[in-house]
Amino acid sequence: MDFRTLRYFVEVAEHRSFTKAAVHLRIAQPALSRQVRKLEEELGVRLLIRAGRGLELTDAGQNLLPQAHHILDQVRDIGSSVRAKGNQISGSITLGVSPAAGEYLVPALIEDARILYPDLRIDVVEALSGLLYEYVLTHRTAISVMYNPAAHRELDILPLAVEEMCLVGPGSPRKGLLPADKVADIGAVQLILPPWPHSLRSLIERAFDERQIQLNICNQVEGSALIRTMVGAGLGYSILTYASVKHEVEAGRLSARPLTAPPISWRLCQVRRRELNASDAVEALSQLLIKHSRTLFD
Repeated sequence: MDFRTLRYFVEVAEHRSFTKAAVHLRIAQPALSRQVRKLEEELGVRLLIRAGRGLELTDAGQNLLPQAHHILDQVRDIGSSVRAKGNQISGSITLGVSPAAGEYLVPALIEDARILYPDLRIDVVEALSGLLYEYVLTHRTAISVMYNPAAHRELDILPLAVEEMCLVGPGSPRKGLLPADKVADIGAVQLILPPWPHSLRSLIERAFDERQIQLNICNQVEGSALIRTMVGAGLGYSILTYASVKHEVEAGRLSARPLTAPPISWRLCQVRRRELNASDAVEALSQLLIKHSRTLFD
């Protein structure tokens, strides 16, 4: 149980609606529902039930709500007390993210940072992993989040998650009709992939070249959002991480099946310069990235 999950529960309980709470919190409704369900599983009780056109609190939910308010108030009071003693983290810091990771990682991270560090401004630069690597080396970004970075004597590289690649296709009413899941069978599938020098394209081609399998690329598309839209429209398939499509899969717009024989993995890493005395802002951002990547990928 964490601060953010309790806050989500309180918002849903107060609004008596996942939809209204999601709009107020500015997050996707499936993600909000998943967090509340996770809280219920952790506590082993139902907190909310559907009643008519809205939601009602169960006895357990009514018991939790005032306690949750109390805990949230205490956390805010702690933050105010710490800031009042001059230990406040302030200033600005630049975070670099790849498009696929940034879309799902950044909004929750920024929301959390505004609560914990209201005087810290986090600027975000979105770029492909190759550019992000250069940005952190040249101090344009304090930290970059990218896929499969190469080792470098001046950089500290911390793995945040290992994502398994999936064959992604359109959702309902064609859900479940993915043509293959084995790498050896993908050669006949029409694929929509990003162009070079995208790190995802490099990873996929390297994996298939090792097995002497020719990819059937029907379109090269720059931008993961457009790739997902085209796949959803039935124009082809793609190979993406499950994290990048899970909202669409849960909504029935896409379907996904992990690749096997063998699986193909993609490492998401935090990359920062190797400095003996990193600023408090860098350390705070680093810890937020670790926290939110675990929430997203666990």
